[in-house]
Amino acid sequence: MVSMWNGKAARALRIALLAAAACGNALADAGKLLYVRGNTSAQAPGQHLRIVAAGAPVMAGDTISTGAESFAVIELRDTTRILLRPNTSFQVSAYDETTGRESIGLNLLKGGIRAITGLLGKQRPDAFRLNGSIATIGIRGTDFALRLCGPECGTEAENFPKLATPKSTIIGRALAAVGEVNVIATDRQARRVVKGTPLYVGDVVSAAAAAYGVLVLEDGTRVTLQPKSEFKIAQYRHAPAAPESESALFSLLRGGLRMATGLMASRRHESIKVGTAVATIGIRGTGFDLLETAACGGKQAATDHPGLTTHVWKGAVTLQESNAEVKEGETVCLLERGGPVSRGEPKPRLETPRPDDVPIPSNTFDTLAQTGTEPGLQLTVFDGHVVLTNNGGELNLGSGEDGFTDGLNRLPVRTRNSQSLGRSDPFFRLDLKARPESWDAFDPVQGLECPVGG
Repeated sequence: MVSMWNGKAARALRIALLAAAACGNALADAGKLLYVRGNTSAQAPGQHLRIVAAGAPVMAGDTISTGAESFAVIELRDTTRILLRPNTSFQVSAYDETTGRESIGLNLLKGGIRAITGLLGKQRPDAFRLNGSIATIGIRGTDFALRLCGPECGTEAENFPKLATPKSTIIGRALAAVGEVNVIATDRQARRVVKGTPLYVGDVVSAAAAAYGVLVLEDGTRVTLQPKSEFKIAQYRHAPAAPESESALFSLLRGGLRMATGLMASRRHESIKVGTAVATIGIRGTGFDLLETAACGGKQAATDHPGLTTHVWKGAVTLQESNAEVKEGETVCLLERGGPVSRGEPKPRLETPRPDDVPIPSNTFDTLAQTGTEPGLQLTVFDGHVVLTNNGGELNLGSGEDGFTDGLNRLPVRTRNSQSLGRSDPFFRLDLKARPESWDAFDPVQGLECPVGG
């Protein structure tokens, strides 16, 4: 029998994954126990404890508990899979698939889980919320691990491999999104943009009619994407210690934008460029608007080839192919690449906010160095977007990031852990997408899935 550790139980922290909508029927069929190893029990409200095995149904209201040398995997009806590590108590408080009322409610009473959200999380990301005594966590279609730690986490971690928080590939976040704003990643996967949505190199952000989004990059560059517009982060490298190596290339694919440049442009003007259909915009440490136009200088643009209006409200830019500089307060337009620039044009009327008027929260990119085993709530995001909120404030986490909070009134922090529990705990490294029979070979001491009998 595999030896397991014993530790002093963490103080009870009630964490709930709840929908913003009302909870469903308390007796609803929520799913089943997909896999069980060791001693696992279930208890309905007001009912006696019962020992359960793989295949047992899970009803809304059931509390599932794993023993000291046990773990279990629950599969909800929408294909969400949740792993319960040893010494975990976990409740499915609500489950509702009714159209327009979709919701899943889950309570983590002690221990830890790893979850990969299913169909409801993809169709209605706001169907999942984590509410508890010290934090609320919003889940937006994701893969994450959550551990409620007391002093035992440090003791257990001594036996885990030393896996630190990796360097994140996140290069920006959404500061605001009004209406339908979406992002398509390099893998062609689309996701809805909300406040805090992480951004990566290669992302294409689009805003529908009557919608707009405000984005911020690591160096403080801010962009307001106009309605009916598309914007691509083609290249981005921010290196504060080596500004000579920094570079950014953005592309306005259609529509318009407003941009306020940040640290990169202030230190090295040539580090940032914005590409459009008719001009490459060179930056001079500035704020400006770009908008496709159907007419310029009394001439009409081709139906399928709009021109470009440029207005500078701070600093200066250059339209490189036309060798034209646009100074603060000027508005110009252009119909074709390398063509003549028409000056004295009317300033475009834009209803969206200037990006430099949208504040950047202090914890948008900041990280705090920790051991990763401090008592409190330890959260690891493997994929997707998680929002950690309490009375102290709000923290947005994306793929590859860790977060922590230890009190209702303490600001949640993004952590740079010397040992990330979400990544080093062998149970959280189990492949939740694999076939259940493959888990028979899982060795929690080695953290491996090896051939049966190996």
